[in-house]
Amino acid sequence: MNKPNEKLDSKTNTNETQEKSYEKPQEKPEGQVDEKSSEETSDELTGTPEEQLAKIKEQNKQLFERAKKAELKVKELDALASVKKEADTSDLPESVKLAKLANALKDYSEEEIDIITRQAKALGTSITEAMAHEDVKLLIEAKREKIKKEEANPKPTSTQGTYSKGFAEWTADDIRALTSNPTKENIKKLTEYNSWTRSRS
Repeated sequence: MNKPNEKLDSKTNTNETQEKSYEKPQEKPEGQVDEKSSEETSDELTGTPEEQLAKIKEQNKQLFERAKKAELKVKELDALASVKKEADTSDLPESVKLAKLANALKDYSEEEIDIITRQAKALGTSITEAMAHEDVKLLIEAKREKIKKEEANPKPTSTQGTYSKGFAEWTADDIRALTSNPTKENIKKLTEYNSWTRSRS
C-alpha cells in the first residue's frame, strides 16, 4: 500500500515542479546584473575560442548600452530635479528680493539708481551690495552736492539777457534765441512780447 501513496506523492511533486517552471520570472531594474546570469555566461562559454570571444563581445555591447541608458536617465533626472527646485524656490524669494530692492532704492533719484547699477556691474556685485560700497556712496554724495550748487547758482543762459531788457530793446537775435529753445518760460515771454507788439500797433 505504500506504493500507491508514493505514486501520489511523486505525482504531486511533478505537478509542483511544473508549476514552478511556469512561474513568471522576477523583473530586475535596468542595469542591475544578476549573479546567476554571470554564472550562466561562464557555463555558456563553450565552443571554440572565436565563438566564446564573439559571445563576450555581444554581452559587453549589451552591458555598455545599458550603462549608457542608465547614465542618460540619471542626467535627465538630475536636470529635472534642478529645474523643479529652481521653480519651487525662485517664485517667492525673487518677489521678496524685488520688494526689498524697491524699498532700498526709494530714496534715490533715477540718475542715482543709474550710478548704482553701473557700479554694481563694474564691481561684479548685486545692487544692494553696491549701495553699501563706500565708493558708490561718495559718488552719490558728490552728485547730490553738485545738484544743490546748480540749483542755488543757476548757470547764465543767453535768454537771461533778453529778460533783463525791455521789449522795446529786443532784437531779432533775441527772438531767435527764445524760439530756438522752446521752454515754458521762453514761450510765455514770447507770448508777452507778441501781446506787447500788438498793443503798440
